[in-house]
Amino acid sequence: MYRVKPTESDVLFGRGSAISSHPGNVRFRSIVESHKPEFRSADRMGKRPIAQKIVNAIHREPTNGRFLMEDPEAPESEASDAINLRSWVIVDNTKAINKTMHRLREKDPQDKRKGGMASSARGASLTGSTVESISPQSPAAKNEILRTKGSLVLRRIGQKAAAPIAPVEGSPDAREEDSLFRDMFEGGDSTYMNRTTSDASRDAPSKKNGAGSNSNTDGDALALLMHLKNSGTAGSADASDDEKLEINLRAWIQDNMPCDGCSSKMMRPYTAKALPIAVKLAELFEHSDGKSSLPQSCEEVTVHFISSNVANVSMPNGLSRSINVVSNEGERLAHMGRLLYELFLGIPPPLLSGRVGALVDGLSLKSHSNAIHKPRKVTSRMRNSSSSCLETGGVNSQATSHLEMSGLPYSLCSFLRNLLDCSSGDFRTDESYQSFKDARFDLNLMKDDPDVFLEDVQVTKGGLELKMRDKIYGRAELVSEIEQCLEDNIKRGVLVSGSAGVGKTTLLTSVMLNAAARSGSYFFQTKFEQSKNANPLANVASVFDCLCRSFLEDASERQLQAVADELTSALGVHVALILNIVPGLSKILPFTSTEISSAQCVDVARTVAYSFCKLLKIVCAHSAPIILMFDDIQWADANSMAIISELILDASEDCNTFFVCLYRSDDICKDSLFSGWINRLEETCPVQPIKIDNLTPFCVNEMVSETLQTFPRITRPLSSILFAKSRGNPLFLRQLFDSLRQQGFIHIRFSPPKWEWDIDKIVDIEIPTSIMTLIIAELGTLPLPLQNSLRIISCLGSNIKCVPTFDIISRSIGIDMTDSMKELAHRGFVILEKGMMRFIHDKVQESAYQTLDDKGRRKNHMQFGLALLPSGAVDGRIVDDEMFFLALNQINTAGPGMLESVEERSVVAQLNLAAGNRSAALSDLGAALGFFKNGILFLPSDKWSRYYASTLELFTALVETAHLLKHADDVTDYSKEVVANAQKYEDKMRCLHVVVMTVRDKGMFVESVKLAFEVLEKSNERIP
Repeated sequence: MYRVKPTESDVLFGRGSAISSHPGNVRFRSIVESHKPEFRSADRMGKRPIAQKIVNAIHREPTNGRFLMEDPEAPESEASDAINLRSWVIVDNTKAINKTMHRLREKDPQDKRKGGMASSARGASLTGSTVESISPQSPAAKNEILRTKGSLVLRRIGQKAAAPIAPVEGSPDAREEDSLFRDMFEGGDSTYMNRTTSDASRDAPSKKNGAGSNSNTDGDALALLMHLKNSGTAGSADASDDEKLEINLRAWIQDNMPCDGCSSKMMRPYTAKALPIAVKLAELFEHSDGKSSLPQSCEEVTVHFISSNVANVSMPNGLSRSINVVSNEGERLAHMGRLLYELFLGIPPPLLSGRVGALVDGLSLKSHSNAIHKPRKVTSRMRNSSSSCLETGGVNSQATSHLEMSGLPYSLCSFLRNLLDCSSGDFRTDESYQSFKDARFDLNLMKDDPDVFLEDVQVTKGGLELKMRDKIYGRAELVSEIEQCLEDNIKRGVLVSGSAGVGKTTLLTSVMLNAAARSGSYFFQTKFEQSKNANPLANVASVFDCLCRSFLEDASERQLQAVADELTSALGVHVALILNIVPGLSKILPFTSTEISSAQCVDVARTVAYSFCKLLKIVCAHSAPIILMFDDIQWADANSMAIISELILDASEDCNTFFVCLYRSDDICKDSLFSGWINRLEETCPVQPIKIDNLTPFCVNEMVSETLQTFPRITRPLSSILFAKSRGNPLFLRQLFDSLRQQGFIHIRFSPPKWEWDIDKIVDIEIPTSIMTLIIAELGTLPLPLQNSLRIISCLGSNIKCVPTFDIISRSIGIDMTDSMKELAHRGFVILEKGMMRFIHDKVQESAYQTLDDKGRRKNHMQFGLALLPSGAVDGRIVDDEMFFLALNQINTAGPGMLESVEERSVVAQLNLAAGNRSAALSDLGAALGFFKNGILFLPSDKWSRYYASTLELFTALVETAHLLKHADDVTDYSKEVVANAQKYEDKMRCLHVVVMTVRDKGMFVESVKLAFEVLEKSNERIP
């Protein structure tokens, strides 16, 4: 937790007049008061969303309020009566909601006084005139009548519990109570609901005739009291929220199932309420040992509720008739299916003699969206006939009709069918259940994830598409490990490795976004590209630029001034260097000049790295925590890697920063520069290495099951095949799914919509071992215009600015690519967001690029580079770093062979010289060396005679840069050409000076001194 200063918009936790009168707390109480009526009228499940709405209102613009509490870890010396002098921290969302709920439950003082008066009134004697004196037109008066009647019922039950003797018939009290009872429930249906009021009332014997026949009426009254309690109109305000209820299941069905006519839309709420009961019924059957008695119908089941949530189901003791004991597991599964049939359809399944499975295979489980189902009231005679049918078994066509017209989702109908089919013995279908565990698991899926496993497959206007969920599968342990690193004050970052397509970016982005949302941290990320089209240090600079712009928006004037002063003091004249790299810093730190001489900066690379470290540390000291993520870092240049390692090492004692570095383990060699960098980073910096592997077979089945909206036990054979062919790689699996769908091996069956597959054909097809081969095959199925669009944008890299890049390219090729980009995004190949276009994965970009031949690639690169160049440079002068480097990298990738004019090649050589000098100024010497070499390549063979000045400058700059990078071979090779072709000895001096230093750096001191004397003699210098 980091400390913050409270503002007038913040809500403060604590006591005392200072906190109570704080403007944010006053506003908070006002908002709470305006929502109290809504809160009191809402049911239990609807109360918490109201509190969340109030919390969101505090957070919302323009106030941007927060919920703060005093820092429990603050030293006692920091304690103060003044709010601004105390140490405050941001509380999490859960605590904020709990505080809001507490405030919403509080009663106003006048309400408490009224509550006391009402209690006195309820304690008075109940007479007919007292009840009738309240006007029935007033809602408050109606509620008071119901309270009075409910209290009467409670008093009667209490009397029964103490001494179960019926009132003397004909007495005034008896007549009065009977009148009230008749008035209370006249014209209503009995709910058969009973609530435990005391041990005595539970154990009181019930009578079947005479005075005992009012027990159902007592239950109705208690149900009414419970309803009034939930709506805030009955009982004491201090009554417990954890109210326990016992309800007969048959009565619950009658009270909750729609009766006038049920479409699938009308049945949906009932199904959602019935599924928790079905789960508990499955648990009851699962825990039975085959020797226990089982309920024969829903009338013999009691449902236990706690605070309106299903807690358990049971069979009441002392049933009036014996219950059959079913020992065969298949029969017991079918037996449970009959009870669930009754629960979801409202009537028991009509059965004939014979086995259940004899006719169930012929059921047509069609789910008509407009089907009408009118559940019948179950009479005593119907219950008796149903019970006898259950004992004999068999299914008739009426059960088929009920399922067809039920309005229930197909998955639930199929579930019931597969349960009923369990008594078919050897004739049961492959999809029938084998255990109660499987049945309960599927019920829980329908209850917990109804959008996937309960609702029917939806067909949109654009047709039916196979869409995978935006969900991370099988990474719970990894998420926990990463979150522990975030909370650890020692670890300053994680190094995440894994093969391509394993899901590194998706997982870490999700975890870090959630962590930033919880803690109020900044989160910025960047991705290095293999093509390296961006300008030097663009990736590192981009995250710092975003940081500076975000801090500028959030910080106060005092914080901004403090950061500016501290940066100026720490960097001095070198501030100009960092301003050249991070444009967003200029808004925080206005500086008159961004020029810096080489004499002021001995080692540019070290100075830049130091400047970045200071910038991060100083901003962190005045801001929220910061999380920086560098993706595909294996493609980073050496200078960027050096800066990142310096940042992590410098932040080792700072708890306000956290770093995430992601790289592909299958794209690096053990002896490479990057491999050595990773090893040094693990040894010297407080970072945690984390490896992400492919998915397990279980996780693959979970993904397949949810994609096909089919229970996992049914998709398991298909998932096993897909796992073997994809090796559990998530990207490979997604592409394989799309390929199978395109080829028709996975298809839709309509009426009702349901995914099906031909498992035999899937087993036989040959799957490419390379994911790129699979993607290329899928690209071949696209319409030709879309294929061409993918090839074009693949030449520009994996991340592209839509404006102005696409506009320029579209004009260059004469094709408007806007519609193509939207269609490719719809098909899942690219993502369009925030003015950027990026491929869904680098492998998709690489695959599209591979579909072009070498000549086609070079032609596109040259055409795009020449089209983009005017936006980046004018008359050889750089006006836009980003567009200039993108254009020049395109031209360099095409190569000099794509330019026939010698003059054009000379211009490109001059541009490379400018790019190299710019890269060197930004401390990216590796990029500078590459630009100098490319410039030399574009010069003609007679370059020394035709373009002497530019040739000499390119060679000399290359030699000097190679020396700084300790590339001795390049120094030797290119300096020899300068010495051989220079027209004047003075033109050789810079190269010869570098050669002397290179020989010295090799440890050859005598040779370097001798060479230095030779240079001095030839330059006519007098040696003392």
